[in-house]
Amino acid sequence: MISAQNYFRRLLILKNHPEQMPAIKEELYELLHELPAESQKMIEKIVEDKKVDAADAEEIKKFIYREKQPGGYEIRLLFDIHDHTYGQGNDPSWEALFLDETTRYFSANAGEKIKLPLAKAAMLFD
Repeated sequence: MISAQNYFRRLLILKNHPEQMPAIKEELYELLHELPAESQKMIEKIVEDKKVDAADAEEIKKFIYREKQPGGYEIRLLFDIHDHTYGQGNDPSWEALFLDETTRYFSANAGEKIKLPLAKAAMLFD
């Protein structure tokens, strides 16, 4: 799962700073071999469109549940997608998925530590 999060972040870097391609080209190549093709396409589409439609939300849900209940890596990926697409006319199914999964995760793992900026965690309780 960390490969999906890293792939998402690297694509954002390339979109905003194409001059950094030589520095992260090999890392992107390795990440591509770890991700299923459908997941690569989903992430690339979200980075390009800057919003999540209903089909994207369904694909994200399938991806985060592909092996087990979503854990810390999956939740960080959801926050990365949320940060990138916030206020861009996302489908309501994405907002519901984001809120349901982050709330479920933090409720179930109250004692577990996850590296998440306080501002991001606080938005769950607004």
